[in-house]
Amino acid sequence: MPVVRHKTEFLEMEGHGRCEVLVVPKLSSVVEHQHYTKGSFTHPAKMSTMLCRELIRRYTKPGELMLDPMAGISATQIEAALLGRNAIGVELEKKFVDISRRNIKRLDGLKTPKGRAEIVKGDARSLSKLLRERADVAVFSPPFGDAEHHS
Repeated sequence: MPVVRHKTEFLEMEGHGRCEVLVVPKLSSVVEHQHYTKGSFTHPAKMSTMLCRELIRRYTKPGELMLDPMAGISATQIEAALLGRNAIGVELEKKFVDISRRNIKRLDGLKTPKGRAEIVKGDARSLSKLLRERADVAVFSPPFGDAEHHS
């Protein structure tokens, strides 16, 4: 995993006072996407994997169980596992569950210690029925794109 330096800046925002801003460097897509299968980033609501990694590093602890109720391609689970956290994701759309499973399988080939990553197909509105264990923290990027609407 490349060592990437993030920095925090503070901006004065009218009506909000001083706000902390996390500056995440832009990496080449080859470096940023190295742990993901081809086609993973066709998801309509992409989150920077470097931003995801930094948020997990800053706000969670190794060994904690994280929940991503809108998992998409499992970026949160992959980045969490690479940082020694355990993560379970829930995803509604089968095509993204399939991509998630392939991405998680890629972790098996790594020789470095890692946390556990898991994906469950289901609706985030039914988490209590889908999950076997309680999460310590929920981290997610809500779907912003043109994902299918399910009622």
